[in-house]
Amino acid sequence: HIKSRIELPNGNLRIVINGLDRVKINKYDNFADDNDILMADVSNIKALKFDIIEETAIKRKLVDLTKKYINNNPNLSNSVLNNIKDIDDLYILTDMITNFLPFALDKKLLYMQEVDALKRANALIYDISIELEVLKLDEKIDEALHTDLENNQKEFILRSKLDEIKKELGEDNQHELEVQEYQTTIDSLKASDKTKTKLT
Repeated sequence: HIKSRIELPNGNLRIVINGLDRVKINKYDNFADDNDILMADVSNIKALKFDIIEETAIKRKLVDLTKKYINNNPNLSNSVLNNIKDIDDLYILTDMITNFLPFALDKKLLYMQEVDALKRANALIYDISIELEVLKLDEKIDEALHTDLENNQKEFILRSKLDEIKKELGEDNQHELEVQEYQTTIDSLKASDKTKTKLT
């Protein structure tokens, strides 16, 4: 079903389509009147029936994980939650969640090719669980970096303040005074020049 058709300023068309049925493509043919148009010979795929208890449990788990993933990912809009909350059909639900999640194209194609909605739902639960763990690890890394930067910044500030305090107390050249005192002690020793040079 063509949902919208927009003519772009560059002369191209932008068409948004909505799939109506899941089918198996048997073969492709060129349209008789126009070879630029590709036609497909298809067979309908019958939706599998599932155990009602298993289907309900897996739908609930999938929706809960999707909510958790969206709420923990600041880069995602939570608009999809409104779209999926009232969907009862597992086929439509898995299609919508797959489309929404930021998976790579090849992964989305694998989901599209999987006819069994229950297998798709289980795979989504697995993939979303992994994504949630990645988000947790990412957050831990960010926190560790933030703490490290804060500690380094605190150390830098404290050292700067300490230097200022030493200057105020006249202790900023303390090391130089100690070196001079040491040299004076060596010079006053009753020892050969060779020994004094070694001590220096």
